[in-house]
Amino acid sequence: MNSDETQALGILLVGGLAIFGTIAAAVLIARAAKPVIDRVAAVDIDELARGFGGGLADIARRHRGLVEGG
Repeated sequence: MNSDETQALGILLVGGLAIFGTIAAAVLIARAAKPVIDRVAAVDIDELARGFGGGLADIARRHRGLVEGG
């Protein structure tokens, strides 16, 4: 094996490790973010609107009625 082949193998090895590391980091970040995403998705619009005042709760109910055809 000459130095060019050794250098090419080194580049392939480092590139492969970089790609693997990037994918592993993305998976870890997605796993860490999943509980937060689940909590945000579970927020009830009426509860959220009541937290900001009665006027927003009325707007949310009217919007829901329009969307659901009521």
